[in-house]
Amino acid sequence: MWAKAPGAHISPVRATTVTRLFIASCLAAYAVTPLSILGAADAFGLFLNRVVKLAPIDAAKVSKACNGDRLCAARLIVETLGPPAQLEAVTHPDTDSIRRVTSQSSISDFRAIGPSTYIMNLDRFGRKLTEEFQAHFRSASGISHLILDLRKNQGGDFDRMRRAAALLTGPVERAIELNGKPVDIPPPTQQLAIPRLTVLIGPRTASSAEILTVLLRKYADADIFGTRSVGKNYLYRMVPVTQDWRLLLPAEQIVVPGETLTGGVLPDGPIPKTLAHHLN
Repeated sequence: MWAKAPGAHISPVRATTVTRLFIASCLAAYAVTPLSILGAADAFGLFLNRVVKLAPIDAAKVSKACNGDRLCAARLIVETLGPPAQLEAVTHPDTDSIRRVTSQSSISDFRAIGPSTYIMNLDRFGRKLTEEFQAHFRSASGISHLILDLRKNQGGDFDRMRRAAALLTGPVERAIELNGKPVDIPPPTQQLAIPRLTVLIGPRTASSAEILTVLLRKYADADIFGTRSVGKNYLYRMVPVTQDWRLLLPAEQIVVPGETLTGGVLPDGPIPKTLAHHLN
C-alpha cells in the first residue's frame, strides 16, 4: 500500500512504474553482486545459475549432493562433465608480480637471421601487442620473409589475437565462427606487407595461437612448420566458486572454415634443418 498525504493522489500507473523500476534495480544489483558478499544460500543459487547457462548439468542433483557447498558442487560438475572442464586455483599475486605481468612483452625475440629474413618469437598476446609489432617493424627495413615462432604460445586473449592477425592479413569478413556466429578479422591500424610468411608450431601451441596459425595459413598464404599443436578449439568461460577457486567451462566452439583445429593443427612439414639451427 502506498502512503499518501491527505488530499494527495497517486496514479496507479505511476505506482506500478515505480514498483517495476525498484524491482528491476534490485534484480540488476543481485545479478552483478560478487559471490563473496552474498549469503551462503544466495551465493550457491547464483553459482548454479551461472553454470547452467554454460553447461548441461543437473542443478537439482548437484544442489542435493552438496547442500550449499560451492566447492563441492564445482568438483562434482568437473567430474560429471569431464575434460576440458576444470577447477582452477586462483593466484593472489603481490604488487610486484602484477606489474611484471602487465609490463611483460608479448614478443621475446626479434632478430635478423639472413638478408631481409627475420624471426619473431610471439610468446603471448599481451595488452600492447599491436604496438610491439609495429615498433619492431619500424626498427627493421625491407623485411621480405618473417618467421613467426608460436611454439611457446599457449594462447590468450581472443580479440588481441584477431588484431595481431589483422596486421598480417588485413580485414577479413566472417573469418571465424564462434558457435556458428561469424566473427571478422578487424581492419588493422596498419597492415604490414610481408611477401613471405612462415609460422612455427609445436605441442605447446594452443588456443588463440592455433587460431592465428590457421588464419595466417588461409589468409596470408603462410607456410606452417613444426609438430602438431594442442587442439584447443573452444573458448573458456570462468565462473567464480570461492575467493580461491574458479570453474573453467568450455563455451563457444571455434571454427575457421576450411581449416581443422580438432586434434591439433597439422603443419605442412617439420622445421627445415636450414632454419632449425637459428632457433632458440
